[in-house]
Amino acid sequence: MPTRKLDMVKVAAARVLPTSVDTEELVLARTRRDILWNAQRTMLPIEDDSSHEVSTTLRKVSGELRQLERRQKIVEFSDGVYQLLDLHPLRWRDTEGFPIYAVFSLDAPQMGFRSTAKFTVGNRIAATSEMIPAMPYNIQLCYGDVIRNMLERSRKMLQKEKRAQEVKTTLFTRFGGLIPLEVKEEITRARASKLFHSILLVAEVEEWHIDSIVVSRQGDPLIIGFDGYETWLIAAFDTTSAEQLIADEFAVRADI
Repeated sequence: MPTRKLDMVKVAAARVLPTSVDTEELVLARTRRDILWNAQRTMLPIEDDSSHEVSTTLRKVSGELRQLERRQKIVEFSDGVYQLLDLHPLRWRDTEGFPIYAVFSLDAPQMGFRSTAKFTVGNRIAATSEMIPAMPYNIQLCYGDVIRNMLERSRKMLQKEKRAQEVKTTLFTRFGGLIPLEVKEEITRARASKLFHSILLVAEVEEWHIDSIVVSRQGDPLIIGFDGYETWLIAAFDTTSAEQLIADEFAVRADI
């Protein structure tokens, strides 16, 4: 179990993956795709038994090629600055089983989990659990255990609350701090590139509370981008307060 007070910038630096794209690998992937495509295009009815295998392999190879081509475009777009990110730290939990890191949509100040359990016909329990807001599948997978734990928590609460017909349980955090202007400019640039399906913010949460909204820790958040295949580290920064924003602006003007 990792200790708390981790520096997100150091964590990210330790978790980046190789980002170079081998030209020969791209050429080989395109050649494999073309061979399979030609085979599929020229198949005769008598080859029907092999058509499924060819189609399946073509989809797999085409997906791998698209991933390599997208990676190459992002490396070129960022001049090698954006780095592939290992998402394993999103699976780290505190002693209560709650996430150490929260992932926020840039379009909402809060993120979290909500589960509902209720009695149905025959005194059976129907329960649902979800991550809010919805996240890309690779992010969602990192929080599968939390979603399941919230589901089980609601079930148990409903069983204890014998008079209740429905129980809702929430676990939410709110982003604290301001994003520096230069980081916002990089976010705008990344969005405009159309290379990413989602651009998100990762921040540390020191302590969660059931059915409460806690504020994320003032620290070193990350801006990450999901390209449909892989997740990239776009920027790491220090959050700031409104007071510090003003102080920094005065300091800049004093130097002019």
